[in-house]
Amino acid sequence: MKPMKSFVPVAQWLMRIAVALILFNLYFHWIDDLNFTSVEWLVSVLLVIFSALLIIGGFLKKNSTTVVSGLVISILSLIMILIGGLHIDSISTHIAQLSIGLYFMARGNRG
Repeated sequence: MKPMKSFVPVAQWLMRIAVALILFNLYFHWIDDLNFTSVEWLVSVLLVIFSALLIIGGFLKKNSTTVVSGLVISILSLIMILIGGLHIDSISTHIAQLSIGLYFMARGNRG
């Protein structure tokens, strides 16, 4: 069976939405705490901001917003895995964001 390449744009938008929903669900409650001295708080705020930028980058013609957002999401997700102590709970929580960030870093807005 041949791949259905016409569904690639739909899949890309679903990945953008998924990473934004996951990060929003995981970290939005941390933003209310306003703990500027906590590394986890700073990383969570940046993850929510760059997930929104990943969605905005999908509407732009240039790839730079998408690529930078994917790079930042990947790096910050890796930082959160390391902060969590490389336990299976931490890895399983952040591996999806890391993977999706790497995908958009590598592919940009291309289908």
